[in-house]
Amino acid sequence: MDRVDLPGTSPGEGVAAGALAPRAPASAPELPTQAAGGWRDQISVEVKRLAEVALAQALEAVVAGRGPMAPFVVLDRPGGRVLGRFEGEPGAALERARAHVRASDADRAAVAWAGCITVGGVRQDAVVITTSDRGRGGVVVAHRYRETVEGTVVVGRPVLVGPGEPVL
Repeated sequence: MDRVDLPGTSPGEGVAAGALAPRAPASAPELPTQAAGGWRDQISVEVKRLAEVALAQALEAVVAGRGPMAPFVVLDRPGGRVLGRFEGEPGAALERARAHVRASDADRAAVAWAGCITVGGVRQDAVVITTSDRGRGGVVVAHRYRETVEGTVVVGRPVLVGPGEPVL
């Protein structure tokens, strides 16, 4: 696992290098709001914020075009927020990312990867994020992107895919 410093972050006292700022960057996409009720009410504000941070980082990686986006995790740990990237074959890297999260001491975590979602019957490339508090059900969100002649562009707004399994 590689630890990476992200734009707009600085290690603080007792926070490991590569730690993220405590809130999403100003450019972070906001998750769609839905009517109250059901599983949505079970998602903590912290998990929603963590999903927004992970979405922003994933979209930045895809749009910057530094090659295929490696799966990564964002951990909210007692000492601060930490990012870890997992290189290698995408399926194996994603499994290593998930195993790392499960073995961590984090209070909540997000796992991000490049995948696909189907919207209106059309399969499209997207960054996918699954996020949860420890021992609680989570949420899966995605944001579409498209390759163009001028580079990669973000498409539309974030998509609330639905409830997810706990990631830790």
